[in-house]
Amino acid sequence: MKGCYSIKLKPEAIPFAITSPRRVPIPLLKQTKAELARMVEEKVITPVLKPTEWCAPVVIAPKSDGNVRIFVDLIKLNKNVMRELHPLPKAEYSLNLLTGAKIFSKLDANSGFWQISLDKKSSYLTTFITPFGRFRFQRLPFRSRALPKKDVSNVRRYIWSNLPHR
Repeated sequence: MKGCYSIKLKPEAIPFAITSPRRVPIPLLKQTKAELARMVEEKVITPVLKPTEWCAPVVIAPKSDGNVRIFVDLIKLNKNVMRELHPLPKAEYSLNLLTGAKIFSKLDANSGFWQISLDKKSSYLTTFITPFGRFRFQRLPFRSRALPKKDVSNVRRYIWSNLPHR
């Protein structure tokens, strides 16, 4: 999907920043550092070396395969984000469109949140702190209030523009 997404804050938004990271369990430190390095390498996040008005805490969750999942607690930012509203189709409408169809496909938007790039200003709003330094998302993070409807709108537009219409 093309273009950069811009997070729009409410006019009355008050920046929130923490200055020290939440504790990461010692057994998860190595995996956390490796996952952050992977995310940097994939250009999902990038280190932050300058002061920012916004800085969220990170939450580390162990995965069943021994790796970790990195969540950023964006509750404070999300409360200050203006929600975008995009129409979601009713299930009956979508099912009616399948009448007479012979070929079906199932789509799994792997890391769907990370498929949408952020503009630089918005990127700094997603700054988070870890025991290994501060980082910011270059792509829309999980748990971002803006994503679900934005993502649905983008996917819908892409699919509809590539379907043979009756």
